[in-house]
Amino acid sequence: MRNGFRVSLAVSLLSTTFLAAQQLGVPAEKPIPEMNLITFQAGQPAKASQIPAELGRVFNAAPVDPIRFWVNADYLLWWVKDGPISSPIVTTTTSLTDLPPGAVGQPGTRVAFGDRPIDYGTFSGLRVGAGFDLGGGLSLEGSYFALERRAGGLILSSDAAGSPAIGISTFNPVIGIEDALLTSNPDPVVGIWTGTAVVASRTRLQGWELNLGLQGMQTNTFAFKWIAGFRAIDLNEDLVVQNTFTPLVGGNLTFNGAGVPAGTVLTDHDRFHATNHFYGGQVGGHAQWRSGALSLDVVGKIAFGYTQQVVNIDGASTMTPPGGTTTVAPGGVYAQLTNIGRHYQSSFAVSPEVGIGLGWNLTDAIRAKVGYSLLYLSRVARPGAQVNHTVDQTLIPTHQAFGLTPPVGQPTFAFRETDFWAQGINFGLEFMY
Repeated sequence: MRNGFRVSLAVSLLSTTFLAAQQLGVPAEKPIPEMNLITFQAGQPAKASQIPAELGRVFNAAPVDPIRFWVNADYLLWWVKDGPISSPIVTTTTSLTDLPPGAVGQPGTRVAFGDRPIDYGTFSGLRVGAGFDLGGGLSLEGSYFALERRAGGLILSSDAAGSPAIGISTFNPVIGIEDALLTSNPDPVVGIWTGTAVVASRTRLQGWELNLGLQGMQTNTFAFKWIAGFRAIDLNEDLVVQNTFTPLVGGNLTFNGAGVPAGTVLTDHDRFHATNHFYGGQVGGHAQWRSGALSLDVVGKIAFGYTQQVVNIDGASTMTPPGGTTTVAPGGVYAQLTNIGRHYQSSFAVSPEVGIGLGWNLTDAIRAKVGYSLLYLSRVARPGAQVNHTVDQTLIPTHQAFGLTPPVGQPTFAFRETDFWAQGINFGLEFMY
């Protein structure tokens, strides 16, 4: 293409010179002045100092010096997949004549928490990155991102008369029906007690990657780079279920099978904490289109590796009589000696990421960016999915049935996996040197 341009230019100059020579009476054999031709090596960016202003205007382009080092920082406005809840947790009832009252499926029962996933809302976050040109078309680049820790949940309390009746939902494996442990009860027939049920879940996401880039196709308006490297993702979450209740009449509530006096504060506490550490190798590509100061970037990557899943379960019940000391017993409601402890497994997983962004060069060294990102992880263990709804009530220290029959070994634990995604809008700046 360049050779054809040179030939055409030479022919044109020769023709013009010949015609001028004929009109002015100058011999056509007069030597033609030597032309100052500029050549560029294919695939290499030209120095700005090499391009005459006239030629730059003809092609409407101004090649710049190659970028050797760059850093960027993005503000993230993201959302994550809602936290799954495997079963109903908190109920209320308007009918204390239901058998049992507060149980799922009874006419007067309404599920207050656990009938839908936990919505954590909108997250703010930060992503920082840097890259360095190693020469020969190779580059080294890395980034780190973190979202703020956010929580979701429910706090539900009765009034001083124990209304409404609040229940912690369970399935009773001894008699094979849905049941509930009442946190509050306004029925004077069995004795009034007041209470509060709290369910709280927190989540935190962060990750990092380190990659080598290999320059592929490159023109004045388009560039493509291959990517290969390593990615790590950390998802840290927990779910806490706690109910606190106080009898207004002595003897109608028990702790470890013994009646407690009026004014005693009883508490059941369950905590499910899940961490997911993904590590894997990744490949992908980065394409960029440029037109003047405007640029469009499209990035696609996929990582293959393993998610190390750790679920820690602990639970306890306490009794604090009026003016007395607190007594602690192992086991809450959903966390019992049958499932309490540290549980670990490693699962093969994939983590693709896609991103698209628009950039505008504010100066030769600063670019403003806005874009969209989607990060996916195929297998994680989230705390709400690890709650086993099947509970032997004879194991609950604050239940009136505590110790009345031989235990049946429930709740048990088994990993329940799901997928996870995070997505959102990015706003940032890139500094190039």
